[in-house]
Amino acid sequence: MNTKEKISHIIDNFDFGPVCEHMKKTDWKWYTQDGELKTPTFEQLVTVAQSLLAQAARNIETDPARPIARVCSGGFAAIAWREDGETWLRLSFEIAHS
Repeated sequence: MNTKEKISHIIDNFDFGPVCEHMKKTDWKWYTQDGELKTPTFEQLVTVAQSLLAQAARNIETDPARPIARVCSGGFAAIAWREDGETWLRLSFEIAHS
């Protein structure tokens, strides 16, 4: 699988439902492209997750010396790492971090 296919696989298998529910329940808001502060839609969650995964993958693939790349925004964390010459990706939604 190439990187684009890996990202699609992660997005297709990630359960965005609980993330969306949590954001509505806690009144979690993001700034939208038009400058408004709103709870993100399901589609916006997917778009941001895809973008973060792509950015993490780019960071790891363009810097051979970098062992891991972590890109976070809006509660999502995308992690990319290289193992046996292959790029691996993971997506999570973090409510709390310590």
